Amino acid sequence: MRGMIGIDDKKPLPMWVAFLAGGMAGMTATAATYPLDLARGRITGKLAAPGGKQHHYKGIINTVILTAKDEGALALYKGITPTLLGAMPYEGIKFGTVGLLEILLPKKDEEGKGASPWRKMCFGGAGGVMAGLITYPNDTVRRMLQLQGSRGTTAVYA
Repeated sequence: MRGMIGIDDKKPLPMWVAFLAGGMAGMTATAATYPLDLARGRITGKLAAPGGKQHHYKGIINTVILTAKDEGALALYKGITPTLLGAMPYEGIKFGTVGLLEILLPKKDEEGKGASPWRKMCFGGAGGVMAGLITYPNDTVRRMLQLQGSRGTTAVYA
């Protein structure tokens, strides 16, 4: 990758590269695991079934099967658009923050030793906090889209 954009191996990646690479990786991971996230949201949502009684799913596999059976296979991807649109900035901000911290707080060269695990953990944690703070409203919209229309509830947000 570095050779494609003409960056020396010893220099840190520019922030825009870290943002773009992180965003694309996040979108790919999100698309691959989205049905499981939808099932998790529905299990924790404890939606009411027809007749007003509480309906509880019996696990992730049961939730995926019931959703596909009741609403069709495409229902497993309800709410994926805001999720994918949110994954790009979330992962991008996370990776971009780590890249920025690497530039602002360069490590001291200790005889070729790599960065300490504590340093990586702190930078990664700071990136996660920044990304969460900035993209949290998108998560609320995503959950509302995932839960609508399942097991007898009315579809409100189309």
